[in-house]
Amino acid sequence: MASLNDLVHILLLSCSLMIFNTGCMSMADSLSHPPPPVKSAYYPSWLSDDFPPSAINTSFFTHIFYAFLVPNNVTFKFDLPNSTALLLSNSPPPSITNIHQ
Repeated sequence: MASLNDLVHILLLSCSLMIFNTGCMSMADSLSHPPPPVKSAYYPSWLSDDFPPSAINTSFFTHIFYAFLVPNNVTFKFDLPNSTALLLSNSPPPSITNIHQ
């Protein structure tokens, strides 16, 4: 006959296996529907003269991070100079598919 200590070990092992199997099932379920990938890039402000934002082929990215803002040393807000704001407001060039339509 099994001792109480053996029964406790069997019960703990059974619970551990049940938790492991449940975790594997939920992990497998989440892997079958992965979120879409994030394709991001940094656009450094000092490239604006040689490579304006409108030259970025945005079809390659889901996110483009404008870098690098410097906080105002008094207000600690991120202020865009007018020249940078104007540069960033330009619309991108039409894509090849739009030109042929």
